[in-house]
Amino acid sequence: MRVAVFRAAGDGRRTAGKLAALGHAAMLAPVIEIVSTGVKVPADGDILVFTSAHAVEVLDREALPTRFRSMPCYCVGSRTAGAAQALGFSDVRSGDDNAAALAALIAKQIAPSRRIVLVAGRDRKPTVEETLRRSGFTLNVVEVYHARRVERWPPDVVETLRRSCDAALHYSRRSVDLAVEVAIESGLGSEMRRWRHYCLSDDVAAGLARHGLDDVVPAPHPDEQNLLALL
Repeated sequence: MRVAVFRAAGDGRRTAGKLAALGHAAMLAPVIEIVSTGVKVPADGDILVFTSAHAVEVLDREALPTRFRSMPCYCVGSRTAGAAQALGFSDVRSGDDNAAALAALIAKQIAPSRRIVLVAGRDRKPTVEETLRRSGFTLNVVEVYHARRVERWPPDVVETLRRSCDAALHYSRRSVDLAVEVAIESGLGSEMRRWRHYCLSDDVAAGLARHGLDDVVPAPHPDEQNLLALL
């Protein structure tokens, strides 16, 4: 199957490798690029929380205070946890691959009196912070990156999608909105309606339905393994 991948470039390349191992061909069409905001993570917290791997990857290893390396570091999912370990964090704790599970893990293990620094992107679903605040936690939210929309797809990408695409993978509600925008601007609106759209979750699938796309299949569990198993 020839599958469009609407992710940031680095994420898309990782997904392409997994698709190739399953016998599918990836058609990379990034809709966002990850840009650092330049904001530094304050050194006055007790606990660090990362809500995406990008929030870890934009940090400058050399600029991190030494004390951060041994602080409890909570991460959404295994990829974020792996990125934190690669950056030098030693006490990395991971929830399931979703924000609700991470918030539940923190609430179970950490007292509300602890000072939490939540490191995230500017464009995000506030599930973790809202859940923790309802549980009595005080958070300092630090936005270290921005997932900026790409201006356009190169002509060769547009032509490949027009001629060869069978299906598409979608990982977030925001990337759905941006993929539809860029596709329409590229003259691919009608082509997009012919593809089958595989989604990471019911929430992502709802975003596609809002754009009038009805050949939509959500993963039974919100992780990439279950998503790719649908193909």
